[in-house]
Amino acid sequence: MEFNDLSDLSGHATCDLGVTPWQEISSEQVQAFADLTGDHQWIHLDPVKAKAEGPFGGAIVHGAFVLSLAPVMVGELFRVSKASHMINAGMERARLRQHVPVGARIRGRATLRDAEPFADGVLANIALTIDIEGQKRPACTVEQRVIVYV
Repeated sequence: MEFNDLSDLSGHATCDLGVTPWQEISSEQVQAFADLTGDHQWIHLDPVKAKAEGPFGGAIVHGAFVLSLAPVMVGELFRVSKASHMINAGMERARLRQHVPVGARIRGRATLRDAEPFADGVLANIALTIDIEGQKRPACTVEQRVIVYV
């Protein structure tokens, strides 16, 4: 959803921002995340061992990787056309609810919870749910905080 300016944003508290397209989380992305973070646990990187010995039937995506997609997904759904820039102001109430199998497709659904004046801009609180295709339970829920500046 695109808002015209900060006053337009403030006037639309508690509105649905929409849904991102599905995106597959590939083993190459999981490997790159492991290399960046140093988290090379076999449950993420060794599908044969993860299937044979792990509790999830195969390799799973790092929970931190799933959470790291929140700002990107929010950015796909939330824009203010007359803003000079937006910055990530943190996350609250982040909950990993369901493991994400490597190769699964995920998407984000977001709702603007509220928007309040903050410094030279507006602080927006956005409730994001990251769904896993074919699963009833979401991968995670998180409140993404974004500061929008004029």
